[in-house]
Amino acid sequence: VFAALASAIELRKLSIHGGWNTSERRKDLGDLVAGKNGDGPLIRLLRNPHNQLKELSLHSMGLKDHHLSAVLQSIPSTHVEHLDFSCNLIQLPGMLEFGNLLPKMKYLKKLVLHDYPWRDWSADDRHTIGSALVQGMMGSMSIQETYG
Repeated sequence: VFAALASAIELRKLSIHGGWNTSERRKDLGDLVAGKNGDGPLIRLLRNPHNQLKELSLHSMGLKDHHLSAVLQSIPSTHVEHLDFSCNLIQLPGMLEFGNLLPKMKYLKKLVLHDYPWRDWSADDRHTIGSALVQGMMGSMSIQETYG
C-alpha cells in the first residue's frame, strides 16, 4: 500500500495515524513511510514536482528526528498548507531543524504540534525549542493557525 503512495500525485490530503502503543511497531511505520535513508514513498511523493498534496498529517507514527528531517526538507518545494506531526518521537535536534526550515515553507498555513513530552525535557531544552519555533514562525509569512 505504501509503495503506491510515491506515485499518488493527485492526492490532496494524506492522513496516516499510527495509533498503537508499542514503540517497536511505531518505529517500523516511520521507516515504511519516510524510509530509513529519507527515500521512502512519502518522501518520493513530496519531491515529485507534480504532487498536489495540500494537507499532511503524520500523527502517532513513531517518527524520529531522521524521518522528520526527510519530510521537512521536502516540504518547501510543495504546496502543503496543513502539517500535523503530533505525538511522535521527535527530540531536540528534530524540533530545531523544524524551526529553521519553517520560513522556507511558503505555503504552510496551519501547523499542529501537540502531545510531545516537553514537560520531561530540561528547562534549557524547552527554552531552546520554544525560541527556535517562535523565531521560525516569525520568519514565516504564511502561517495563520497553530495548535499545540
